[in-house]
Amino acid sequence: MNTLSWLIYMSSVLPSLSTFLAFTCLIAGFIFIIFFIIAIVSHIDGHDENISDLRARAVSKPLAKIAGAYLLVVGIITAMIPSQKTVLLIAASEVGEQVIKSKQFSDTLDPSMEFIQQWVKKQTSTMLEDAKK
Repeated sequence: MNTLSWLIYMSSVLPSLSTFLAFTCLIAGFIFIIFFIIAIVSHIDGHDENISDLRARAVSKPLAKIAGAYLLVVGIITAMIPSQKTVLLIAASEVGEQVIKSKQFSDTLDPSMEFIQQWVKKQTSTMLEDAKK
């Protein structure tokens, strides 16, 4: 597959990937909030240092950090994923660049440019003559 094919494929896959990542960010956010609350409550209730409080604190702090880091990283990645329209515009740009660089385009453009240059010269000389009158 060439670059254009991959861009067209990505344009159809990226919206569902973005939705999936946003959903996992939502879940990670809930997990972060839950374990953050557990960590705070077990820290505030630190007067009674029983085994369950120590376990809750030992488990909830690292999980809250992991969930928070996941939320941050995946949230940034989700925000950076381009929309389907953007990917298709990039693909169109690639096609346009290939067309402009092709020999057929330059063969067609060269005679046209000569005609346009002659027409501009003729119009310029006509306008100068009209301005002198």
